Amino acid sequence: MGMGLGAGNFGAGEGSTLPTEGGILHNGYIYHIFEADGELEVVADVDVDVMLVGGGGGNGGTYTNWGTGGGGAGAVIEDNVSLTPGTYDVNIGLGGESLNNGGNTTAFGLTAIGGGRGGKRTGTAPNDGGSGGGAPGWYNTAPAQLVFPGGAPEAGQGHKGGDGDVSATASHQGSQGGGGYGSQGIDRLTARAAGLSDHSGTNGGLGKLLSDIFNGLESGESIGLAFNGVAGGGGGAAGSASTTIGLGGGVAANPYGAGDGGHGTLSPTPTIDGTGSGAGGAATTMDTIEGRSCGKGGDGIVIVRYAV
Repeated sequence: MGMGLGAGNFGAGEGSTLPTEGGILHNGYIYHIFEADGELEVVADVDVDVMLVGGGGGNGGTYTNWGTGGGGAGAVIEDNVSLTPGTYDVNIGLGGESLNNGGNTTAFGLTAIGGGRGGKRTGTAPNDGGSGGGAPGWYNTAPAQLVFPGGAPEAGQGHKGGDGDVSATASHQGSQGGGGYGSQGIDRLTARAAGLSDHSGTNGGLGKLLSDIFNGLESGESIGLAFNGVAGGGGGAAGSASTTIGLGGGVAANPYGAGDGGHGTLSPTPTIDGTGSGAGGAATTMDTIEGRSCGKGGDGIVIVRYAV
C-alpha cells in the first residue's frame, strides 16, 4: 500500500465507498505514494492518474580528473488509467550504482525505463536508457581517444545525454551531463558556443516538476515528499584545469534531486531517492556523503491518485 510519508493519512474506513484503502487526501484527490515495492488494493472500479519513474543512472566512475555525468531516469505518465477491483503490484527501480544503469519501475502494465549510466574516458561509452548517460570528456593528445555521443533515450520517456566533441582545444576536456525527462544533457559544442571553456562540465537535462505533472498539486511537500521534481540529468565533472562543474537538472536551485558534477578531489553531490534522477560525474574522488554513494542515481517512485 502506498505510504503517507509525513502527510496525514486518509483512511477509507469500514463501510466507505472509496475505491481504495488509505492514502493521502490533498486538494480533492487521494494520493498513494510508493518509494519501495508494494501493492495497491482496489475494491471498486476507479480511474486514476499514474506517474512511474525509473531509477536514475549511475555515473561513469573516477579516472584521474575525468569522469562523466549519469543519465536521469525516464518517466511514464498516463492519465485516466482504469483499474478494476484487485491487488496491483508496484515494483520500484533502484538507482544505478556507479557504472550501472538504473532499474526499471513497473506497475499497471506500464514500465518506466531506468536511466543510462555515464561513460568513462577509458574507452567506455555512455549507456542508453529512459534518458541517456552523458559522454565522457576527451583528451586531445596521443594516443588518440574515442569521442562518444550521449546515450540515447527510450522513445517518449526522456532525452539523450550530452555529446562529446573531438574539436576541443583543451587537453583535458570536462565531461557531459546526462539527459533528463524534460530536456537533453548539454553537448560540448553547445557549452562552447555559450562561452564555457572546454575544461568545464556541462549541465544535466531538466527533469519535470510534480506540479506540472499533477494539476492541483502545489509541490511535493504538499503530499509529504522531500522534493518537488523528478528525473533530472546528472551534471558532468569538470576537467583538470577547471572548477566549473555541470549542474544536476541544469539549474543551481535543483528541484529534481540530481547530482551535480565534481572536480578534482571534490566529490559530486548525492542524488535524492524517489526522484529517479541521475548521478553527477566524478573526477578523482567519489566519496560517500551522509551514508550515500555519490556515484549512485536516485531510486524511482510511483504516484497514483484519483479524485474524490
